[in-house]
Amino acid sequence: MGGTAIREPLGWICKDWWKVPSDADMTHCSEYLHENTEMSLEEAQKYWDDYFVFAFIRNPYSRFASVFSFVESLMGECPKLVNFGKLCDSPFLMAKMCSILSCCWSGAVIHHLHHAVEQNSCLFTEDGQVAVDFIGEMESLSDDLEIVLEEINKRKDPHLPDLVIKDYFLPKINSQGDNYIADLYMGNATCLERIEQNYWMDFERLGYKRITASV
Repeated sequence: MGGTAIREPLGWICKDWWKVPSDADMTHCSEYLHENTEMSLEEAQKYWDDYFVFAFIRNPYSRFASVFSFVESLMGECPKLVNFGKLCDSPFLMAKMCSILSCCWSGAVIHHLHHAVEQNSCLFTEDGQVAVDFIGEMESLSDDLEIVLEEINKRKDPHLPDLVIKDYFLPKINSQGDNYIADLYMGNATCLERIEQNYWMDFERLGYKRITASV
């Protein structure tokens, strides 16, 4: 989550096709590597080992609230058939419904699946080892992104300009704020428990505290 906030300081990247220079070399973009069916696993592993691979995580509670708000906005003209409580019980319910409703934009299904999946599944190997070079947190976005940019600047070709965070400030883009998140959970302890159950591995591996454990 928070991909927009992270992409902005980095400038254009492969997936932001509207920002990509016309003469850009897309050969080593992750989308290209992902779609390259001729590349062997060993070759793909070499790219992974050579690159500086980083990721940003977010508190599972606020992440889930953000997912609900974002995916709901993609449901188009569909009636509001899924409330927040129902989604807590079944995190992929919107995607399931959107896949069978003609009123729903088909892209919402993929967005939902990507945003609702456990974060740790993309960060750890099958045997539980960290698979990336650095894990930052959205809660400390500016400080952690500075660490990322420092490492990228060390590795880049000397003729390229340094990446910097303008004004040393990163707003939470696409966020409706902490009050909105609190309102969604207000009086719904069951929802908190469901999130802790559905995303228990995120709490376990990423070090986030469970609210209900301290109640």
